[in-house]
Amino acid sequence: MSRYIYSIVRCLPDPRTGEFVNVGAIAGDPNTGDWAVRRLSNTERIKRFALPTAIDVTDRFLVRLSSEVAEAREVLETEGSHPFADDWLLKLHHDHRNIVQLSPPASIVAGHAEAALDIIFDRMIIDPATQPRQVTVGKEQCRISERPTSLLAPEASL
Repeated sequence: MSRYIYSIVRCLPDPRTGEFVNVGAIAGDPNTGDWAVRRLSNTERIKRFALPTAIDVTDRFLVRLSSEVAEAREVLETEGSHPFADDWLLKLHHDHRNIVQLSPPASIVAGHAEAALDIIFDRMIIDPATQPRQVTVGKEQCRISERPTSLLAPEASL
């Protein structure tokens, strides 16, 4: 287990109001160069909250961020050095303060970057596609299950 840093990527449809919706996250270890980016799998909630132009800006940012991480991974594999500075994520946080924002970098302990994202999505980001639905039980079903079985059996004819 190693110490990773992460930021949650947010979309602010109207930065004046301060309302936002979480759309993804980035996590990584600046010492080893192990980074990963993930986007919400279900975008219906985002579409209800933000205009298509804001969603497009956010999607382009996440694609660019994923490309940068993929390129950094290739450099790490070929040259053995990672191109991201220790304060790279902090700079992203400070540079993006409009429609796309990143939360201040925070620490998390995980085995690898994808495991860190698993924890982040499980505990901090609402992703309806990955959350199991609870079984709904009606009042009548509860009443039937509480009755003694002798009352549920059909009566024998005399």
